[in-house]
Amino acid sequence: MPAGVAARLAGPLGPLAQATTEETPIDPFLAGVVITVVAVVLGVLSGWALWSSAKRKRGLPEVARRAGLSFSEEDPFDCARIPFSLFREGDVRRVEHVMWNPDTGARVFDYAYAVERRDENGNVHRTWYTFTCATARHDGRWPELRLLRERLFDRALQRIGLPDIDLESEEFNRMFLVQ
Repeated sequence: MPAGVAARLAGPLGPLAQATTEETPIDPFLAGVVITVVAVVLGVLSGWALWSSAKRKRGLPEVARRAGLSFSEEDPFDCARIPFSLFREGDVRRVEHVMWNPDTGARVFDYAYAVERRDENGNVHRTWYTFTCATARHDGRWPELRLLRERLFDRALQRIGLPDIDLESEEFNRMFLVQ
């Protein structure tokens, strides 16, 4: 629309109408710099996540050894066979990094399940959910146990009486809510 026509249609706001009808060209160099910076940041974050995961996996056998536990990358016990609702979730399930005490049968392991969905082209996409789980044998009823990351709201509720089980590690107690 010509600037004069926009000014007549806008009345007293004519100068604003003229200013808004002009397009500002995007500097290709600046756009390239922004895209490059975003790509580098995403690459660094992805690399850091992969490195952290690999470092954790490499350290697990040593953690097990120091705690007097046996270790296996794979699941030698079919740990998720117990009738627990979490172990029935999803379309695909995986248990790995199993640590256990041969005397008591207590186990700690990484458990993950995936929910699959198909897109309009028939491609399967999976969304993974991961957990670190522990099991132990006992002769009684399983009590309900909740282990959550502690938030500011949880701390406020504890001040008015929300139950929380404190464990040996103060750092753990600050990070997690155990009920």
